[in-house]
Amino acid sequence: MVADVLRLRAALLLGAFRATAGRAAARIAGAVALAAACAFLFARTAALSSLPRETAATALVLAGAGITIAFMVVPLLTAATDPLDPRRFRTAGLEPRPLAATLLLSGLISVPTWLVVAFDVAAAVAWTALDVPVAVAVAAAAAHAATCVVLARVAMALRALLAAGDGRGIELAGGFVVAVVLAGIAAAILLAGSWGESTAQAFGRVARALVFTPFGAWSGIPAAVGTGDGSAAWLGAVVGVATLALTVAAWAVAVRRLVTTVEHPVAVRSGTGLGWFAVLPGTATGAIAARSLVYWLRDSRYLANVVVIPVAGVLTVVPLLVAGVPLEVAALLPVPLIALFYGWLPHNDLAYDSSALWLHIASGVRGVADRAGRLAPVVLVSVPILVIAVPIALLLHGRADTLPVLIGVAAALLLSGFGLSSIASVVSPYSVARPGDGPFRQPQRSGSAGIWSQALVLLGALLLSAPTLWLGVLAIGEGHHDAMPALWTGLGTGAGVLIAGIAVGAAVFDARGTRLMEFAGAT
Repeated sequence: MVADVLRLRAALLLGAFRATAGRAAARIAGAVALAAACAFLFARTAALSSLPRETAATALVLAGAGITIAFMVVPLLTAATDPLDPRRFRTAGLEPRPLAATLLLSGLISVPTWLVVAFDVAAAVAWTALDVPVAVAVAAAAAHAATCVVLARVAMALRALLAAGDGRGIELAGGFVVAVVLAGIAAAILLAGSWGESTAQAFGRVARALVFTPFGAWSGIPAAVGTGDGSAAWLGAVVGVATLALTVAAWAVAVRRLVTTVEHPVAVRSGTGLGWFAVLPGTATGAIAARSLVYWLRDSRYLANVVVIPVAGVLTVVPLLVAGVPLEVAALLPVPLIALFYGWLPHNDLAYDSSALWLHIASGVRGVADRAGRLAPVVLVSVPILVIAVPIALLLHGRADTLPVLIGVAAALLLSGFGLSSIASVVSPYSVARPGDGPFRQPQRSGSAGIWSQALVLLGALLLSAPTLWLGVLAIGEGHHDAMPALWTGLGTGAGVLIAGIAVGAAVFDARGTRLMEFAGAT
């Protein structure tokens, strides 16, 4: 039975490449890119041993704990079909206990498992170079990989047990969780060499505490052994063994429940062919967000802005370098600019989407649903781009302790822009290129409303973010200032402006429905 299931699992994995020529080529290219990224991270992880012992140990522990959390959380938040779902084997008449063991072994044949194995092999190499005994490094790496595999199995089983509900609302969050976790792991590995003294100390305290948690036990044991802290190493081993034993027991119970229990049929709405409408919640906000996403991903007017903003943000570095500005200073500029212009982008979204505006007003959609739903596309685009841009900027800047500053500034500019744009798009919409026209074609306008609404959103976002920018300049320029005030000020300012902007914009939308209908008819 074990051989048959393993063979079926391998056939399913290879079957992904049996498609049309275009899809097969795309999947092969993706596999090659993934292999290259894994090789790069493997090399960087193994090279951590060249850093000071405390810095390397902290980076390894944080990365290992992040991977463990990802294997536990991501399966719960994604809509991927589990090819090893125990319910598929109900008709085979297999006993739950051997089936559970077989499915655990089959779980080793998967791309996520190969990724964690590659990381653990590189981590074992690094720990050995840091004078940790080989037996300890290898045992901790193997136990960490096994714990991740079992946690993923348990998470998928839990999702199957809870499948009776409509979980589409949380599925959309899966992409954000994946992006944030992967960016955090990559940042911990790539930026370890540029940590300042205060950053290394703060992260070191977190890493030392993680050894006593189920997430960082196996990653923290080699660090404790390397520093001679035997009590922490033994306690971490107890926590790690208990975690692994409990997850294996939970997996066995879940398999027995899934194999021996037949769910009552529940009438569910089929999502076949509905795209984003099948993913987002079946509410007014979800429907508006889904329709806006469809437009954003198909309309050249939106796609042009999505592409131009990151490129323009990067190109601003070139004249600064020509003028003699050091790279480590110029590298910090693209992130605030990208955040500012993505926050400004939806300031005229009603004009771009005027063809469907009458439907919202005629159906009695509340302004809150309209304002929040229309922000969904730009949020889904801007947040992952910023998550990628921030670690790159930090790597070029050379000081990882500026991470809170960049996050705070980006949050203040982006969220303030969203809040002001939610007001401007209903207070002063102006004519834009019609659907199907070129993205850079602009119609003639009789007034100046378009000019001042664009300027007010940009200047307003900058003005409201000024305290965060000032705190960030102090933290980066003078060095001795703490970066955390910039982080909390930026998050607080951005969240407050966003909530207030949606509330004000919703009230204006409800009050000016007739005027907005006239604008939609005129465009």
